[in-house]
Amino acid sequence: DESGEITGWMGSASDITARKMADEAQRLLNSELAHRMKNTLAVVQAIVSQSLRSSASLEEARLVINSRLQALADAQTLLTLTEFPEADAREIAEGALSAHQGSDRRVEIIGDSHRLTAQQALGLALCIHELATNAVKYGALSNETGKVTMSWRSHHAFEFSWVESGGPHVTPPTRRSFGSMLIERVAANYFGGEGVLKFKPEGLVFTLRAGGD
Repeated sequence: DESGEITGWMGSASDITARKMADEAQRLLNSELAHRMKNTLAVVQAIVSQSLRSSASLEEARLVINSRLQALADAQTLLTLTEFPEADAREIAEGALSAHQGSDRRVEIIGDSHRLTAQQALGLALCIHELATNAVKYGALSNETGKVTMSWRSHHAFEFSWVESGGPHVTPPTRRSFGSMLIERVAANYFGGEGVLKFKPEGLVFTLRAGGD
């Protein structure tokens, strides 16, 4: 009024809860992306350095590196098509095997839907790629009669197995290759468990057991 006294007032308020939640979700997303990128680059570094070290020539190293990096890229692509933090074990298995699964379906896949973390999915994809590549070169998929049974279960903890049969007679290697180390150690680290390769005469067997909660 004329004397400067307030005789009335009005105001408004905005609920910014949704915006704050969106900001927090974006922050977590960026953090997860950075974490995944760091881990992926570490895997790429290991693949390149170890493949160069164990290959007999630069051309052999180039082919091996390209193959492994393509498997890694395929797994990353599949992860972007699923819910961000997780991926389904069956989708990962079928995707990693797609380049090696012929029309005769000599690789039997047994396992229900099971959610894996992004890093577990990458580890499993690389592991399956290595196993399948080895089977095509030396194992059950290198002849016309061999077969592979790939399965998993998750009653208490996730357990994956790869069992070859009908292929050439298997003899244990004289030295462990980077592929064997990747299968046994890298994948197992992602699952917080253990990976065991057994070179049985009738066929290679691999078991991956995740650590308990």
